[in-house]
Amino acid sequence: MHMQTDMPYKQLLIKLGRGLVSACLFVAGVMLWMICGGPMRILTAIALLVFLGCLVAYVFEGRRRAAFFAGLAVLGLALSPIEVSTATRPGLPGIVPLIMGLPGPQLREKARRGEVVLGGCMTSRLEPWWVVIW
Repeated sequence: MHMQTDMPYKQLLIKLGRGLVSACLFVAGVMLWMICGGPMRILTAIALLVFLGCLVAYVFEGRRRAAFFAGLAVLGLALSPIEVSTATRPGLPGIVPLIMGLPGPQLREKARRGEVVLGGCMTSRLEPWWVVIW
């Protein structure tokens, strides 16, 4: 009889521990996303949402493998040298360089033609190097 009353308490502690670990992992993933380019990293943001879903499955069902692989996907996409742009650009779809820093008149003209993507002045040195434009 003692084992039956002890079991729900033990399961609650296990889920609480998994929840704490999951929360820390998700915060670490969001921090990595922000350091590596933040809103510029669209694919990483999508992978973070999948990672969150896998972490919820880990907390309630103990599915460790899905959370592990989703976390690896977040890491890989955050450090990837290629990203996808959601902005429409003139011209054919292709891969163009991402230029960080204050652009001069020539770079602004190239960006207007869709030959480069301007990323902004602030850099973490972990931004993507190339952007797929549509």
